[in-house]
Amino acid sequence: MKHLRHLSHINNKHLLLFVFIFLLCSCSSKKLNPELEEYLDKISFSKAYNYVLNGTSNSIYEEYDSNENLIGKSLVSLFFSKSSDDDNYYIKTEYNFFGNKIKDSITYKEDILFFDESREIYYYEETVNNSEKCKNEISNVDAYSCMKKIFYSYDTTYKGGGLYYGDFFMVGANNYSYYYKINEDNSLTVKTESETYYEGATLYQTLTIDNYGMLLNCNQKMDINDNNAYATLLINAEYNN
Repeated sequence: MKHLRHLSHINNKHLLLFVFIFLLCSCSSKKLNPELEEYLDKISFSKAYNYVLNGTSNSIYEEYDSNENLIGKSLVSLFFSKSSDDDNYYIKTEYNFFGNKIKDSITYKEDILFFDESREIYYYEETVNNSEKCKNEISNVDAYSCMKKIFYSYDTTYKGGGLYYGDFFMVGANNYSYYYKINEDNSLTVKTESETYYEGATLYQTLTIDNYGMLLNCNQKMDINDNNAYATLLINAEYNN
């Protein structure tokens, strides 16, 4: 178990790592209800990757001190697209940092990956604050790696760390299916609370995925129990619009 007394070193990437950590703890497995089992059986990464040709996600991460003063904030906006032949990738990510999220005086950063059809080469452009764009050629393999990381960034017993949450939901359902709800629009939501991953902190979260296992919404709050400081993370995503 980890100890956590303050929020100063937490960022939105770290908070995302909390998602479903507690659902993966060993516990006696329970039989799924037939409707949920059928829903999850249809989800796989390959189906999700082939289905999603473009997408956007916007995240807001905020930190508050014990007096409820906003002390840090980061905004991340992502747009990506790919062809139906899994080629011609385009990825644009914008970052805005405020308060204690500002590191090395960087308040704004923009990354763009694109394919130059006239030269048949991928390029990666980076802009920091008001500086000139830094442009570098990258290989097709590296371009594919960048696209893949939007969906998942690690692959152990399950794929995670990106916008594909299908594996997380399938693993968690073995023990916590009573937290799951299939919605009228055929999305799937889980709402949970944990006091076990970080000692001295409580994590509340609500996650919703579509029927391909792609994240639609993430709403997280982590409370530091002894001083009332807290952090929040909101993510909204949509695909094929």
